[in-house]
Amino acid sequence: LPATTAYAELEICDKSGGCNLTHVDSSSPTKLCVRSQDLPDSWWAPLVQMRLRVVLGAASETSSGWLRVKVPAKFSADVTRAPRGICALDILPSFLCRDCGPGSKCAASIRQPWGVGDQVRDIYLPAGEGSCAYIKSLPEGVHRARAQWEQTVDWTVPLAVILGYILITHYASLRSYVPLHAFLGGSLAIIFVLCFVAVWFGQRMRKGIPGIPFSGVLSSMAMLTVSFSALAGQAFSHWFPSLSWMTGKAILEFRDPVWNLPIGWIGFIVAILVVVGAVSGGAHVSMRYFESPPEPEGDVPFEIGPDGRRIDLVPALPWPQWFLGGALWTGGLLLLINSSHVDLFNVSIIIFAVGINNTLHSIRQLGRRVQAVRPDYYRTLLSPEDYAAEGARRTNAALAALREHLQRHPGDMNRVDEKSELRIRRFSTGGNHFQEPLEQLDRGSSGWGCVIL
Repeated sequence: LPATTAYAELEICDKSGGCNLTHVDSSSPTKLCVRSQDLPDSWWAPLVQMRLRVVLGAASETSSGWLRVKVPAKFSADVTRAPRGICALDILPSFLCRDCGPGSKCAASIRQPWGVGDQVRDIYLPAGEGSCAYIKSLPEGVHRARAQWEQTVDWTVPLAVILGYILITHYASLRSYVPLHAFLGGSLAIIFVLCFVAVWFGQRMRKGIPGIPFSGVLSSMAMLTVSFSALAGQAFSHWFPSLSWMTGKAILEFRDPVWNLPIGWIGFIVAILVVVGAVSGGAHVSMRYFESPPEPEGDVPFEIGPDGRRIDLVPALPWPQWFLGGALWTGGLLLLINSSHVDLFNVSIIIFAVGINNTLHSIRQLGRRVQAVRPDYYRTLLSPEDYAAEGARRTNAALAALREHLQRHPGDMNRVDEKSELRIRRFSTGGNHFQEPLEQLDRGSSGWGCVIL
C-alpha cells in the first residue's frame, strides 16, 4: 500500500516510559536499533530475542466496487542483524547465508500476533546491538504509530536444543529404528502425492475448461492476481476463514446432475484411500530399504582381538542406515549450531553433546577406582620372597609325590612315547624333572663354529 509520508508519525518509546516522536519518510527510513539497556542479562540471553512491537493508530478500509473489504494494515520495513552460527565464519555461499549487515539490508518479516488486536505488528531480531529495524512507510490511512523494543522468550530454542541433542547422542539407535523408517517413507509418499496433484492441477489450469474461450488464460491471470496483488490476496485470505466451511460442505454435497451420484463424497473417500495407500506403501518400501540384516542363529563365528577380547563376526550395518545415521547426526549438529541466540552457548552445547558419552564413561571409571578397595583389605598378602619360597616348597612336594607314585606303579611309565619314557624313568630314580637346553657355543667373530656330536 502506498505510504502517506507527508504526515505519518512514529512514536519511539523505551522501557523506562520515555517516548520520542519522529516522522516516517521512505527516502530517509526511521532507524530503530537495539540498545545496550534493552538487552537481557547474560544468563538469560540464549533464550531471549528482541521484538519490535509496532502498534498502528487505526485500521484502513479499502473499497473495490461492490465489494468492501477490511484489509489488515501493513507497513514497509527493512532490518539489519549480525551474522550468527556458521554464517559468522563466512564460509558458506550467499544463498545459504543471507547478508543482512549494515551495508545490505534485508526485508523485515512482519508478523501479526494472536489475540492482541488487528493493529499490532511484530518484528523479531536477535538480541544484539547490531540488530536494527528501518521503518520506511506506514499504511495508507494510518497517520500515527507507536514502536517499542521488548524482550520475549523464544520457545524454539529449548526445542531445538533437545532435538539436536537427541539426534547427536542417539543417532546410532535411531538409524535402525523401524518406526522412524516408516515415518520417513510415509512423509515422502505424502509429499510425492501433493506434488503430483499440484502439477496435474497446474496443467489443467493452463489447458482451461472445455467450451469456455480463453479459460486457461483467465485462470492463470486469476492465480497471478491472487498471488501478487496485495489487495486481492488479503481479501481472499480474509474471506477464506468464513468461506472454507461452506465451500468444503458444498464440495462434499455435490452430486452428479444426471445419475444423482454423490460425486463429492466419492471424491473425498477416494482421496482418503489414496493418501492412506500412499502412506502405507511408502512406509513399507522405506522399511524394506532400511531393513537391518537378520540376527545370526546358532554358533556365531568370532576372532580374538589384539587386546584379548572376543569379536563376533556379524553382518555389517547396511549402507542406507549408515547414510541415515550421518544425516541424523548432521541435522542435530545444524540444529545446535543455530539453536539459541548466543553462539558461545551453541558451541558449549555442541561440545557437551559430542563428548557426553566419553565424559560419563570417564566419570564411571573414576568412581569405580575411588570405590574399589585394595586386596590387602580382605587378607594379608605375601611378599615376593615369601611367594617364591612357598612356590618352591609346594613344587618340590608335588614332584616328590609324583616320583613316589612312579616307583609304586612302574607300569604307568609305559603309557608314554619312547623319548618321554626314558626321561620319566630317569626322573623316578632321582633325576631332574626338567633339563634346561645347553647354551649355544660362541662361534666367534668369523661366523664359523664346530659342534661335537
